[in-house]
Amino acid sequence: MIWAGADRVRAEPRLAVHFFGEAGGPSDPENHQRFEFVVDAKNGQILYQENKIHHAVTGRVSGVATTGYGADTCAAEVDTGLPYVQVKTGATIGYTDVDGNYSIAAGAAGATYTSTLVGRWFTTTNNSGATLTQTTTASDGDTWNPQFNTSNTVEAERAQVNAYIMANKTRDMVLVANSTFPTVATQASTFQVNCNLANTCNAYYTANTINFYLAGGGCANTAFGDVVAHEFGHNVVEKAGSGQGAYGEGMGDVHGLLLSDIPATGVGFQSCSVGIRTAQNTCQFNATSCATGSTSYGATCGSEIHSCGQLISGCVWDLRNRLAVAYPATYRTMLSRLCVNSVLLHGAIATIASDITIDFLTLDDNDSNLANGTPNYAAINDSFTLHGLPGPALRVFDFTYPNGVPSQVEPNGSTSLKVQITANGETPNGFSARIYSRESTQSAWTVTAMTALGNNLYTVNIPGGNCLATKQFYEACNTYSNAVITDPGTAPVAFNSAVTASTVQAVANLDFEASNGGWTAGSTGDTATNGIWTCADPFGTSFGATGSKCQSENDHTPGTGVKAWITGNGTASG
Repeated sequence: MIWAGADRVRAEPRLAVHFFGEAGGPSDPENHQRFEFVVDAKNGQILYQENKIHHAVTGRVSGVATTGYGADTCAAEVDTGLPYVQVKTGATIGYTDVDGNYSIAAGAAGATYTSTLVGRWFTTTNNSGATLTQTTTASDGDTWNPQFNTSNTVEAERAQVNAYIMANKTRDMVLVANSTFPTVATQASTFQVNCNLANTCNAYYTANTINFYLAGGGCANTAFGDVVAHEFGHNVVEKAGSGQGAYGEGMGDVHGLLLSDIPATGVGFQSCSVGIRTAQNTCQFNATSCATGSTSYGATCGSEIHSCGQLISGCVWDLRNRLAVAYPATYRTMLSRLCVNSVLLHGAIATIASDITIDFLTLDDNDSNLANGTPNYAAINDSFTLHGLPGPALRVFDFTYPNGVPSQVEPNGSTSLKVQITANGETPNGFSARIYSRESTQSAWTVTAMTALGNNLYTVNIPGGNCLATKQFYEACNTYSNAVITDPGTAPVAFNSAVTASTVQAVANLDFEASNGGWTAGSTGDTATNGIWTCADPFGTSFGATGSKCQSENDHTPGTGVKAWITGNGTASG
């Protein structure tokens, strides 16, 4: 910057550096310092400085919350910082950081300060009484450390603290995986965390609310740990544009295990010894029931959608175990990124099928080619294969064509095809390189060996055939373990096609749009008074109760053309 003085005190203009220096923070208010500096860029002389610490009320907002991710009946409670919660005085609003620390500009001496379980991203509501609130009076420089659920004797108060903390933890986890996740990244505090509903043994998500029931009927209060994460997982699924159903239930459980790093969902829901579901399972995909849309939802763990959802949580848990061995320091971050972002690829369907395996592999891929594997292909594919959802088979070597693949071949068989066969995990057996060909009217394939040119390059003449016939062909090579690799990969179901011809010459190429192309309707001997040939934009006509078409609405040529030669045009009314 150019420095020329401050306020009304002028100085000789000079080049300067402007910066701030800070030490300490809200957690250490006695030693917190922040200064603004302007320093001469040439000699380092301080030209201006200003203390940027203004009198304020500081402190930490906390709540006595259940440890771990199970129900409050299964673990002790400890003081826990409340993230992003609001502290307010008059019209001034401040928010805590992730650990519950805050600093808010001071109001008048003895001003009233209030904190409730309203934060930047969530508002907590108590449906069995007043929502928790803390209030005090304070002056400049005071410290206020409000604590919620201090007595820890009232289930409804504990539930509010637990639900608020876990909702924020789940959202934070999602945004670490994808900082721009649709809506979740920008949601407002109007998202409701509704606690202590007058019912038991359940919880649910709808729109921008997650909702939890009171204890009773043999169940704990459901506002706890991975149950909260499960319900917010439904929100993630919806905001990604995906379907719910078995998929939503499975991904809800996945969000819980991403937080807890244990396979059980809902420990303490009914019993502290087990959860209500587990990702440590052997659920198997059932293609027949998925294809027919039956109520078994494509899994062998049961027909109810929560049970069926264990199919995907089982895949994720097995993947977690493999990543934990390979990446002990980072596996949880890696797993969260794969799981959270896979929801964005799933689409608006509620089923679980092998496309989910491909979604995970796509996210893991590093070269836009799944056929040659991904950095963690084995871990992902093995985990999903255990549950009947294998990924696509790998291409252990690649076929490329330096001169391209011809669309026209000579009838005499002189068209040369060059093929590069490159190792991708296994070495190709060059002696087995070959091409399969046939005419489209034939059922049997003819095999022609390729000639090696060196450096994994081969050549072969594509066999000829009848003029204007369609030639079909594909390439193949064996591995040294005698596995056959083809290109296209699904050959002979898929193959290349070319026309058999020395030359192809267009004798006419008329679309009749600009004119009739010089064509005229015949008249010699034609005594018709209706239905005479004409070049026009046809009106579609139909007949009978079923409305069967007798004249098309459009011409035959693809594209934007509309005109055609027709024998008499209909009318706009049909």
